[in-house]
Amino acid sequence: MKAYILDGTCIFFAASLVVLVWYCMVSADWMGQRGDIGTARYSQGIGLWANYTERQGDAWFDPGNSFWLPIQQTSIEFFQGQCVSYQYPDCSLLGSGEYQKQLCQVLAVYCGTPLLIIQMMMALAAGLSVAILFWVIAMVVYPHKTSMEDYIIYFCVFTGILLMLVVGGWYMFVFTKVLKTTFYLDELSRCKGNSQNRSCWAIHMAPYATLVAAGLYCVLTVALSALMSLKAARYKIVVQEHCRKVLAKTDARAVRASQASTVRASEDSIRDTIRDSMAPAS
Repeated sequence: MKAYILDGTCIFFAASLVVLVWYCMVSADWMGQRGDIGTARYSQGIGLWANYTERQGDAWFDPGNSFWLPIQQTSIEFFQGQCVSYQYPDCSLLGSGEYQKQLCQVLAVYCGTPLLIIQMMMALAAGLSVAILFWVIAMVVYPHKTSMEDYIIYFCVFTGILLMLVVGGWYMFVFTKVLKTTFYLDELSRCKGNSQNRSCWAIHMAPYATLVAAGLYCVLTVALSALMSLKAARYKIVVQEHCRKVLAKTDARAVRASQASTVRASEDSIRDTIRDSMAPAS
């Protein structure tokens, strides 16, 4: 019973972590702001790959930047599409207006190398989460411990560390830098100036969920270590039982051989006695 519970626990953790890591990777709600006055509401968020705006109701209740015209509509915009026209200029040298300068500062974050590295790290963690799930299933299905199982512990630890690095890198190179741009700083100032029925730009659920996933990979590591110890113990029992059967068969063959040798010796002794008794006296 203990083995089945441990098997199920490992698979459950590995499968749950796949869902959690992939949710965090694709979520556009790593940071955001919201507002709701009943007749109108809005929410905005920024993730690792895209940002979004969702709004309903009265047009005046808008989260937008002072230079954002027309009023923001519900949409999802991926950074890849926004970065097509970005040429990495010095935003202060743009002569096309304040709005373009502010947008340039934001795109410098969205299209920068730090975010690209963070995206690659998160994608690697998501891929490893799937590989670990199949690895755990193989461990449960195959009854004996193999040398390859030792490496899954390192992969789990590496994935957990990778997720923590993603959150740390995102906070330093995306969250803080976005809120330092004039565009979002203006939105934040407008929100704090009239914060009733509003929540201003702040960290949302996805980064915390990513940190939880990192911690759960440590828990999975402990569970997998226990599973490997259990498999080693089960394999030891199987080997001992096999050796016992082999020794039993060997002993049985040895006894039969000894008995056969004794019978042959007795038969030879009887034949010698008969031959001696029938021989003529000299």
